Amino acid sequence: MLTERGESGMITGPSTHNQRIGRLWRDIFEGVLCYFYNLFYYMEDHDILDPLNDLHLAALHYNFKDEINRRLNVWSTAWGCHRIRTVNATPLQLWGSGQVQNPVGMQMNETELPELGVGEQNNEATRDGERPIFQPLDLINEQCMEILNNELNRTGENFGIDDYFKSLEIISANN
Repeated sequence: MLTERGESGMITGPSTHNQRIGRLWRDIFEGVLCYFYNLFYYMEDHDILDPLNDLHLAALHYNFKDEINRRLNVWSTAWGCHRIRTVNATPLQLWGSGQVQNPVGMQMNETELPELGVGEQNNEATRDGERPIFQPLDLINEQCMEILNNELNRTGENFGIDDYFKSLEIISANN
């Protein structure tokens, strides 16, 4: 790498940015995703969830996607307001001051920011080479979704596994 591109070919020396990103991912996993990671692996280990079965993934997304997103939003709000000791500011303050000092990207108003990235889908079946992009909830037709919304009263009992079983039964019967 050094012989072909010189010293600009790689990052050398301490990188506080990479350390902060690594810490951010660790905090997200420990604060939110660890619960679901362990739950889904438990479901796999006990033959409750087959990650290669599209209907199982559709039921999984139907039951857990909203709760995962809710917890990520709560975590994001809390994390954006925590003070970083070395710069004596919060991540939200750092982002705001960075935008004021060096505005880049799209010009958007505050009302458009929460929708940034939502609904933007690539029309091709693959992205990043040959890896397929799978949208499990697309497998659930409108009639099935209506039945799920009417018949499934999410109790959250047994960590949501009972709700998963019931939704899987409904999806399997109506697709």
